[in-house]
Amino acid sequence: MGIFHSQRLRPVLLALIAVVVVVFGLLWWTKAITFTKTAFVEFSVPPPSAHVVDTYQSRYIAYESFDSSELVGMMSNRLAAAHGGTVSDYSRALTVTRAPDRSGMTLTARGRTPDAAELLLIDATDTLNGIRRQLAVRVPTLTVDPDN
Repeated sequence: MGIFHSQRLRPVLLALIAVVVVVFGLLWWTKAITFTKTAFVEFSVPPPSAHVVDTYQSRYIAYESFDSSELVGMMSNRLAAAHGGTVSDYSRALTVTRAPDRSGMTLTARGRTPDAAELLLIDATDTLNGIRRQLAVRVPTLTVDPDN
């Protein structure tokens, strides 16, 4: 009778062990694996005319004065205020890289799922756009008088 009971219990025990291994594997996967999404944000800077130094050019120059870590800090503060969470979580999940050959920046967002990374990237680009709009208000327009 004892042998018959242990033979019936063996498949149940194997199934239970398999479920435990799968659950722990999935938990490890979500902690260890991150997904990234990247977007290039291009600044439209038209060439200045002979008589007027365009406002976009001066905005771009003012925007370039910020360090990448300062931009990540500003974006993290705004994202934490708007969506909750901590500033350090957003700071770790975002990377800003300047493009050396074009006027723009590359934003990279990391998340535990592809959808989370994509949503963070969308929110980060919106926040960066808001920072650029705020800078555009503060930067004066430079004009050149052609008569002088």
